[in-house]
Amino acid sequence: HIMSSHSDLWPHIPYWWANKCKAEALIEEFERRKQHDRPGGFFVTGINLTEDLKYICTHPTESLKDLVMSTYPTLLGWVKEQTPGSRVGSLNIIAGDFITESHFAATVVSLNEKLLEGPS
Repeated sequence: HIMSSHSDLWPHIPYWWANKCKAEALIEEFERRKQHDRPGGFFVTGINLTEDLKYICTHPTESLKDLVMSTYPTLLGWVKEQTPGSRVGSLNIIAGDFITESHFAATVVSLNEKLLEGPS
């Protein structure tokens, strides 16, 4: 296996994808996973929403971007409340869609500042 002979390469990093259309449902799923299914090492929490058939049929003129941008206040509010790190209940990598058009980067950087401040 190539990975075992090249210690400078990272192994697979798990990606949490909730497959949810609503921000509240995505947050609920991730809160459950943080307590019960959190991987031991690096993992990505993807705050990516997924349009389902019901949403597409009831919002025929809206795009995925419209959905995401309308929910970013809720999603970023949740991100701001997170604890970064490797402990149970914490997150260490967060990804999202259309991040350049929101306050996503600044919100994630503020989480990194929590790490620099040390334990509370």
